Amino acid sequence: MSEQVPAGAPYESNVPPAPPDEYIEPEGKTSGLAIASLVLGILGLLTCGVTALVGLILGIVGLVSIKGSEGRLKGAGLATGGIVVSAVFLLAVPFMSIMAGMLLPALGRARDEARKVRCSSNLRQIGTAANIWLTKFGDNEKWPPSLKALYDDGIIVDPRAFLCPGKGQEPASAAGEFETDYECILGRAGYTLTEAVAGSDVPLAWDKPDNHSDGFNVVYFDSHVEFHDDDNLGSQRREFLESVDAWIKEHQPDQ
Repeated sequence: MSEQVPAGAPYESNVPPAPPDEYIEPEGKTSGLAIASLVLGILGLLTCGVTALVGLILGIVGLVSIKGSEGRLKGAGLATGGIVVSAVFLLAVPFMSIMAGMLLPALGRARDEARKVRCSSNLRQIGTAANIWLTKFGDNEKWPPSLKALYDDGIIVDPRAFLCPGKGQEPASAAGEFETDYECILGRAGYTLTEAVAGSDVPLAWDKPDNHSDGFNVVYFDSHVEFHDDDNLGSQRREFLESVDAWIKEHQPDQ
């Protein structure tokens, strides 16, 4: 017997209502661990891999959390990207260290070569200035008495020309002071040299000790410059100075 529904009472159906035409699943939020992993992985380039290690850990944890959230968390791509970027930078750090170890000595040698070239330019300028002084103040008969004369008489106006770039010095700031990183036969001879005794094979000026670690530049009276290789013991320099003194003794005028 069917149940009687009182007259006027609302009819209630036991059938569930039909679902809407479109069902929109609620969006999950992006995992903060995934975002942090990618950011820290990228920063690994600037921190030599320190943040990349943290980024790798956060990326793995974030990816596991996303997969176990049943859609409540998003960002699997970000987490994967963070893991990959972090791993790449972690692997690149040892390689970069090896490359740096190989490149730094080469850069040091290139810097030293550049300093030797600039030093050679300074000495060539000194040689040219000495020849100008010979014409202007020496009446084509006498060389300048010293390197300082080239500066005092205005032939060389920039005091940096007398300083070797290998020393990294700055010109003296006090007015009237003169500094040089070069030795000169003019002062070493102790007498005035004439044009006749100063030829292309006679050294005019050269580096002081320790200007360069592997040798020294020499400018000759005809203004050409040569670099003399030397070892750390300075044997080549000693032989060079002995030859200079021998030349001076041979050309020493009678007293």
